[in-house]
Amino acid sequence: MKPCVLRSAVLLIAFSAPAGAGEGLEHLLEAQQLSAAGQHHAAVARVREALRLDPSSGEAHHFLGQLLASLGDMAAARQSFAEVVRLTPTSAHAWANLGYIQSVAGSKRLDIEKSYQTALRLEPDNVKAVKGLAELKQMRSDYAGAEKLLLAALETAKAPSLYVSLASLYEDLGRDGAAKKAYKAALKLEASAGLAHLGLGRLQHKDGKLRASEKSYRKAIELVPEECERFDIHKWLGIFLAARGANEEASEVLTRAVQLRREAGRLPCSLIMNLPDETLYLETRRKEAASFAEACREPTLRKLVITFDF
Repeated sequence: MKPCVLRSAVLLIAFSAPAGAGEGLEHLLEAQQLSAAGQHHAAVARVREALRLDPSSGEAHHFLGQLLASLGDMAAARQSFAEVVRLTPTSAHAWANLGYIQSVAGSKRLDIEKSYQTALRLEPDNVKAVKGLAELKQMRSDYAGAEKLLLAALETAKAPSLYVSLASLYEDLGRDGAAKKAYKAALKLEASAGLAHLGLGRLQHKDGKLRASEKSYRKAIELVPEECERFDIHKWLGIFLAARGANEEASEVLTRAVQLRREAGRLPCSLIMNLPDETLYLETRRKEAASFAEACREPTLRKLVITFDF
């Protein structure tokens, strides 16, 4: 399994070109089918053929960037999204996507910030750009600035993902009550927000509400579609099961978490799936590791602990 691609829709229906449009669209539709079947390399070849026919197709460059990101080639994906921006410089979504892939590819912070700021100048309510800038502020330990940005955005755009970002910020700061309130606000807007169920499950676990916590973890696994995001959910469910003595099931769940971790890869897993950056949240991850080690008293489970590298 590869890292999650960006979630933006590929508007193949809008594809148009002065020459070769029909054949180019056919290649894009074939690429979409191949990608849906998991044949990403073949899909890349089809998109490149479409671009040979129409190099100015923003949709094709966007789709190519998604595919390259799913294959883990972040540098090439960044180039594709940069080309989308060049072709459609007034598209806020194009700039926000570029900022997102720049953050995944390890670009300079100033470049990432420029892309997000440009997106917000074009579309002040662009959710992806707001979330991206908030994460940059967190990386600079500007937690008040991140909170202010997210709260301001929520005044005009009641997006579940913004509430999840806000809740995650509060959780990292130890403001569990505010975090719980924000996770519940996300779920009120969208009951299928899997990452909100995960966050709520962690807080319920911490509060000793074990039945509610297990229910939230299992709901998160059910609802989160991207398998690379399921690593964190399996990890926390495994911690819970080990803590309450369900060692056989805990072993199965944690083994699956290990598989997801290895398949996704450490760097993409921590960034593209919107989990905390390894260096920024080192202390948090040390606490997770301690919790993990405490929960896994059984020898079989303890062996799994060393594979996570918190």
